[in-house]
Amino acid sequence: MSVPEDKVLREDFGRRVVADYSTPELECAAGVFPLSRALEGASILGWALQYFKTSEDRQQRWQRFQDEVLTKIQTYMVPVIKLTKETPKEAVSTVFEKVNTGGVPLNVFELVTATFAGEQWHYEEHGDDFRLADDWKRIQENLKQHRVLQGFENTDFLQAVTLVATFERRGGTSAVSCKRRDILRLSLREYLAIAPRIEKSLHWVAVFLNQQRVFRSADLPYRTQIVPLAAIHAVLGQAAEFHANAAKIERWYWSGVLGEMYGGSVETRFARDLEGVVDWLTGSGREPQTVVDATFHEQRLITMRTRNSAAYKGVYALLMRDGCRDWIYDQHLDLASFFNHSVDIHHIFPKKWCVENGVDMDRRESIVNKTALSSRTNRMIGGRSPKEYLEKVDREAGLPSEQVDTLLRTHHIDPGALRAADFETFFANRSRSLLELVDRAMGKPATRTVQEPDADRPDSFEPDEPEAADSDL
Repeated sequence: MSVPEDKVLREDFGRRVVADYSTPELECAAGVFPLSRALEGASILGWALQYFKTSEDRQQRWQRFQDEVLTKIQTYMVPVIKLTKETPKEAVSTVFEKVNTGGVPLNVFELVTATFAGEQWHYEEHGDDFRLADDWKRIQENLKQHRVLQGFENTDFLQAVTLVATFERRGGTSAVSCKRRDILRLSLREYLAIAPRIEKSLHWVAVFLNQQRVFRSADLPYRTQIVPLAAIHAVLGQAAEFHANAAKIERWYWSGVLGEMYGGSVETRFARDLEGVVDWLTGSGREPQTVVDATFHEQRLITMRTRNSAAYKGVYALLMRDGCRDWIYDQHLDLASFFNHSVDIHHIFPKKWCVENGVDMDRRESIVNKTALSSRTNRMIGGRSPKEYLEKVDREAGLPSEQVDTLLRTHHIDPGALRAADFETFFANRSRSLLELVDRAMGKPATRTVQEPDADRPDSFEPDEPEAADSDL
C-alpha cells in the first residue's frame, strides 16, 4: 500500500517510517502501550508516570485501560495439562486428541514417528538419525511392483511389525497383540530388527496372492488379511514355503476369505491366527480358530452379487486358480494374460437375456451367473442368448464346439445347458460345482441348506463396473 509523501516521517535503510514508537517517550506521546510490558508490574508503573507527564487529563483514560485491558491480561488463567515421563504414550495421544480444536485423531504412524524421533538411537546403516516416514517411503517404492499391494498402508505395516515383536517377546503377562497401545509401545530397536523381515515377507505375500489368482488390489478380498499373512511368513521364514506348510496356509487363507472372517475389527483375530497358524505348522496339530470357525452356506452363492463381498471376489479368484481358460484366447488366466486381455468378471447369461426371459435379479446377479472372461470375449457375448453367442465363440476361436465345451467346463459350466439356453439346469449344476470348489479350498464341506431369497433383505443389488458395462452391450 502506498503512503502519501506528507505522512512519511523519514526513510531508514530504504524503509519508509510513518509512525515512530522507538522510545518510551514517543510511545507515551502517541498513547500506544507496548504489549511486551503487560506482565511487568514495575515497568508498567514507570511507563504510566511517563504517560501522565505528557498531559494532565490522561489519568482517567489510563484507569479505564488498566481496568478493561491490563487487569484481564494479568489475571487470565491459562489451562495447563502436565504430563510426566511416566505418562503412557496412548494417554498422551488421547490428551492431544481431546484438546485438539480440529478434533482430528492422531494417526498411530504419526505418533510412532514422533516417538522414534525422540529415541537417542542411530540408524548406523545410513549414518544419520532414523526417520520412520523416510523408511516407509522407501518400502512403498519397493512394493510398487506388486499391484495387489497398492492399498497396503503404513499403519498396516506397523501392525505386522508389532505382531511379530509381541510374538517374539510373549510369555508371562506379555501376549501377542497389535492394537494401538501395542504399536505405541514398539521400540525403535525392535522396529529396525523386524521391519526388514516384514518387507521381505510382503514380497512373498504378493507372489502368494498372485498364485491364488488375486492380481490387483481391487480384487483383493481382504486387505486386512495381508497383516497376519506377512507376520506368519516373517516368523516362519522359508519354512512357510515348504509344500505341506504352504498347503495349510492356503487353507487358512481361503477359510478367512470364504468364511468372511476378516471384516470389521480384526486385531484380536490377527494375534490369534499368528499364534494358531504357526503352532499348526510347527507340530501342534490343532487347526487355527479361523479354520475351525469358517463356514460357507449354499444360499450365500445367491446373495453374493458384487465386489462388496469378500467371498464374491474369492470365488472369482478360485475359478481362475482352478484352471479356467478364456473361450477365445488359448491361455490360462495367469498374471500376464489377466492384464494383457483385460480379464474381469462378467455375466454368463447376459442381463438383457435374463430380463427378457424372466430370470429374477438374485440369480441373474449371483456369482453363479458370472465368470472370468477377457474383454473381447465379453463384447462378443453382448446381450445375446447363449445359443447365439456360443456359435460366434466357436467361429472366433476356430475350434469345433466339442473343444469349446471343454473350455466351458473349466469354468464349471454345463455346456449342454448353456447351449440350450436352459438357465434353470445351468444354475443348479453350476451351484453344485462351485460348492465343491469351495469345499476343496476350505478343506471341509459347505452347508447345503438352500432357502428362498428374502425380497425384503437390506443388501439390495448395487452394480459394479463390469456389470454396468455388460448392460450397455
